[in-house]
Amino acid sequence: MQNFNCNRLSFHPVDDINFYEKRFVFQRCGKKTSVYLPPQSHKPRQIEARLCLCPGIREAVVIAREDVPGDKRLVAYLIPETGHTPDPAELRRQLAGQLADYMLPAAFVTLEQFPLSTNGKLDRKALPAPDGGSVAARVYEAPQDPTETVIAALWQELLHLEQVGRHDQFFELGGHSLLIVTFIERLRQQGLSATVRLVFTAPILADMAAAIDAEQNPATATAIPPNLIPAAFSQPQTETVMEEFHL
Repeated sequence: MQNFNCNRLSFHPVDDINFYEKRFVFQRCGKKTSVYLPPQSHKPRQIEARLCLCPGIREAVVIAREDVPGDKRLVAYLIPETGHTPDPAELRRQLAGQLADYMLPAAFVTLEQFPLSTNGKLDRKALPAPDGGSVAARVYEAPQDPTETVIAALWQELLHLEQVGRHDQFFELGGHSLLIVTFIERLRQQGLSATVRLVFTAPILADMAAAIDAEQNPATATAIPPNLIPAAFSQPQTETVMEEFHL
C-alpha cells in the first residue's frame, strides 16, 4: 500500500458513487486521474486523505493493528512538515468533524520517515507500536476517589497506557465499542456496574465515575418531588423557581 504524499498530489472524493465502489480523483501535473480503491482499502485511504489536509502533515499511513489478540485498532503514522510537531488531540478534533467515529485513529505516531522493504515499498510490519504519547490524552489530574481510581486502572490495562487522568476521555484514548463490553465486565468484577449507554453518554473518566456512583447509591441523588422542586433547595431558590415557571 502506498502512502499519501501531500506535497505531490491532492485528492478529492467523487460523490456520485455506489456502495460497492469508491474512487478518488488525484490531481498530478495538472491532469486528473480516477483511481479505483478496493473495498477493503476505503477506510484507511479516506483517513489518510483527510490527515493530509491537516496543517503540517506531509505524508500519512493508516493501518489496523492488533498488538493484543482481539483488540484491533486504527493507528495513523505521520511524517510532518519540517518544524511541525503533530498534536494527537488536535488531529483527532479536526478529523472528528469529517469522519465517522469508528474511522478515527486510536493513536497518531510521528516518524521521520516510513520504513521501506528491500523493493522500496512500505514495510507495514516494521511500523512501531504506538506509545502513550501518541494518544489524545488531556491535561493530567490524578483520580480523586475509589471509583475514579478503579476506572483509571482498568483503562490503563485495557488501552495499554502508563497513565490515565480524571479528565481523559475513553474514546480519545483509543477505546471503542467492542472494548466497552470487556470494560463493563471488568467493572463488575470490581463490584461496580455500568451500561453501554453510560459509557457513551459519560466518556470522561470523572463524569463516568460520578454516574456510576449515582446509580450505585441512588439515595445520594437529588430527590425530585411532585412539584419538581428539589427538597434541598433553599427558600430563595424555591421562590426563584416558582417565579420562573409560574408555579
